[in-house]
Amino acid sequence: MRWREQLREFRDFPGTTILTVIWVGVYVASLVYQGSFTVEFNSNILMGLGGIDTKIGHAFGDARAIDFYEHQWWRAVTSSVFHYSFLHILLNLFGLIQLGRLVESWYGTGPFLLVSVVIGGVGNLLAGYVRPMMGGDPAVHCAGGSTLVMGLVGLCAMVGWRSKTRIGRSMQRQMVGVLVLTAILGFLIPVIDNYGHTFGSLVGGFIGLFHRRLEQIWSRGTQFALGAIALGVFGVCGVLQYRSTVKEIETYKLEIGNSTAAFGAIERVQFYLAKEMIERGQLNRHFNRGEFIALPKGQQNEHPGLHTPWKIAIAEAQPDFEKACVTLAYSPDDPVTNRALELFRILERTPVNPAIYTAFLEPTNALKTRAQTMYELALARGMGR
Repeated sequence: MRWREQLREFRDFPGTTILTVIWVGVYVASLVYQGSFTVEFNSNILMGLGGIDTKIGHAFGDARAIDFYEHQWWRAVTSSVFHYSFLHILLNLFGLIQLGRLVESWYGTGPFLLVSVVIGGVGNLLAGYVRPMMGGDPAVHCAGGSTLVMGLVGLCAMVGWRSKTRIGRSMQRQMVGVLVLTAILGFLIPVIDNYGHTFGSLVGGFIGLFHRRLEQIWSRGTQFALGAIALGVFGVCGVLQYRSTVKEIETYKLEIGNSTAAFGAIERVQFYLAKEMIERGQLNRHFNRGEFIALPKGQQNEHPGLHTPWKIAIAEAQPDFEKACVTLAYSPDDPVTNRALELFRILERTPVNPAIYTAFLEPTNALKTRAQTMYELALARGMGR
C-alpha cells in the first residue's frame, strides 16, 4: 500500500525524516502558542493560511540582520527550521523530501545532516550581513527552510555539472531551471527572501565541489559522530534561542512595568498639585480631577491621596517621582527630566501658585507621553502575552 511505501522511505532516509519532524514540530508549536490557525487571503497569499505573527516568529527563532549585528548568531540555524505559514512549510517540505533523500543517498545520514546545518546556517548568516549592505531593511524578519532547499538545488547543480555524464547534465539543467524560476518569483513576490535563496544556493554549490570526497564510504562510527554534531548544533541553537526569548519577555515585562509605574507616579503628583490648587481656590471651577487619575467618574472620592495633606502627600510621592524621572530620562543631562525634578523641589519648599502649577505641567505631561510611548513599544515588541 502507498502509505506503507511512504513509511519505508521515511525509515530509509532518517536524516530527511529528522529535519521534517523538526520543521513540522516547530511550526505546530508556534501555532499552538499563537492560539489560532488564521485563514486570511489578501495580497500576501504565501502567509494567508496558517500564518504566524512575526513577534511569535522572532521568539521561535526567525532572524533579522540586526540580530546578527547583536551577536545572535544562533538565529542563522533556528531561522532555517521556522516557517511563517502552512503554504510556506508545505512548499519547503516538498523540496526537502525530494532533494534531501537524493543527497542523503549519496553521503549517508550523518554527513547529510551536517551539510544541511552548514548550508542553512552559513547561507542565512551571509544573507543577514549582506542584506543591509545592498540597501535592504535590516529589521525585516526572515525564516524558512528555503535557504537549505536552494542550497541542495545548488549542490545538485554543481554535482551534475562536474559529473560529465548525460544524467548529470540533465540534473544540472533541471536544477538551474529551478534556480532561475525561484529568482523570477523572488522579484515578483516581495516576501520571498532572495538573499537567503542566493547565498543558500552558493553555499550548496561550493559544498558540491567536494562531492567526490563526501561520497566516500563513511564508517558507521563516523556517520554517527557527524550526525550527532549536526543535531548537537540544532540543540545548542535551540537552547540559546529559548534563553534569548525568555530574556526578551522579561525585558518587555520590565519595560511595561516601569513605564506603567512611571506614568502613575507622575500622574499622582499632578493630582496632588491640582487638589492643593483647588483647595486654595487658585484653580478654575471647571477643573476635573478625573483627568489626572485613572479612575472612572464617580470614584475620585475614593482616591487614597484625596484627604492627605499637601506636604505629606508630596513627601510620600518623592521617591516614586524621582525614580520615574530616572526611568524616562533620555540621558543624564535630559532637560525635560531635569526641569521636572527642579520644579518638584520648588514645590517641596514653597507654597503652590498658578505659575508653578503651569510650569510643572509642561515637563510632566511630556514625561507621561514618554511613558505611554515606552509602554506601547514594549507591548508591540513583545509576544502579545
